[in-house]
Amino acid sequence: MRAVALSVWLFMNLVFLGMCGYMYLLWRQYWLHSERQQTNHVAIPTPPAYPYDIQYLDLVVQHGQEDSAEETRSKHTNRSSVQRAKKMPRLRSKTNVLDSKCRPEIEDCEGSAHSNVKKVLSSVIAHKTQLVVEMRRVLLDEGSIFAKDKNVYGVKYTGTKGTMKKTPPREIVCSLKKSANLRMLKRKDEPFQTLGMDDLFPAKPIFSKQREQKQPFRSCAVIASAASLLDSQLGNFIDSHDAVVRFNHAPTDGYESDVGSKTTIRIVNSQVISKPEFNFLNNPIYDNITMVAWDPCNYTSSLIQWYERPDFDLFTNYWNRRQKRPNDDFYMLDPRSAWPVWNFIQGNTPARLRRNPPSSGFLGLVLMLPLCNHVDMIEYMPSVRETKRCHYYDTFEDRGCTFGAWHPLAAEKLLALSMSSSDDNEIFGRGILRIQGYPSLNC
Repeated sequence: MRAVALSVWLFMNLVFLGMCGYMYLLWRQYWLHSERQQTNHVAIPTPPAYPYDIQYLDLVVQHGQEDSAEETRSKHTNRSSVQRAKKMPRLRSKTNVLDSKCRPEIEDCEGSAHSNVKKVLSSVIAHKTQLVVEMRRVLLDEGSIFAKDKNVYGVKYTGTKGTMKKTPPREIVCSLKKSANLRMLKRKDEPFQTLGMDDLFPAKPIFSKQREQKQPFRSCAVIASAASLLDSQLGNFIDSHDAVVRFNHAPTDGYESDVGSKTTIRIVNSQVISKPEFNFLNNPIYDNITMVAWDPCNYTSSLIQWYERPDFDLFTNYWNRRQKRPNDDFYMLDPRSAWPVWNFIQGNTPARLRRNPPSSGFLGLVLMLPLCNHVDMIEYMPSVRETKRCHYYDTFEDRGCTFGAWHPLAAEKLLALSMSSSDDNEIFGRGILRIQGYPSLNC
């Protein structure tokens, strides 16, 4: 009899716990649905009234974005923005934005220019709205309790998540300075000193002149490898920066008009360093520049544990290159310093993040913020030139390259957008997202 009573008691408890779990799932999905509904009603900002850059107008119109945007988003256009557009100065007729038959002496010429400006505005607004909604949808889907996440890096985040509250860009950037800073491996770090490898690391810190003399770069550019760089004509603008950051094996030869030719620092992941098809040791794009190699470690790993089990063997080719070229500025990122960056992104994101390390692009931003008065992220947030292609230098197509298939890209890009001091026309029209550096903000 006692056994029967115990069985009934256990059954009732299991039923109760099951009901509680089911109610939690329903509650969770309800709030996720509510957040999705909020993201589907993003307020469309009124574009600022100022004369538009002729080159910017050319780029948008030549890609045919204005027609579809005018048809699908015209109902969202604010009347006040149209009125301000009518007050803009006359645009020169030599640009291909204007009708080829338009002449300054014809009264309709000015109206034609204003009409094209209106189309450009609609295109940018439509693109931004669609892109931000899609990124928020990806973010919420990744944060769902039903999302597959193997947590291969053993992430055990105990901090708080972000809120929907709008935070000023300066506050976000300065909190990043307090929360996360990237560190390069040094000669005294173990196990490398004990293993006799300490002299293979550079003796001086990365960008030691800027750090020691506290003379930051006036301007820095972090260049994404996105296919939306094609036909951007941003090459001269990129090369005008004091420091230019590129990633992995992204080339410049043959693409100078769109991506520039200047490279100050190149951040290279362990796959590119270790896999033979990338020819890391002999590729000339890695010559005469500063380089940073990186490979992720477990969330709680020590350097010894990481050295014994890296994701990819970056050490062999790193040692080989350092021995052949001991005077090169070739550094290795302390993988433990990447996880505070991930913590910062999660701490400023309302949804649960994908538990994989940050992307090279966001790490490049964190690396340069202490060194630059401002950092221009080029095509990090895709402009109206966005396509399904991953990179400007190949034809492979995958939407995961934009929204994230491994890195928490959607969260990174939305956070970068919150940190930006640029207006929507610069970000989504030209592909330039500017973030003020620590020196200019006096954090």
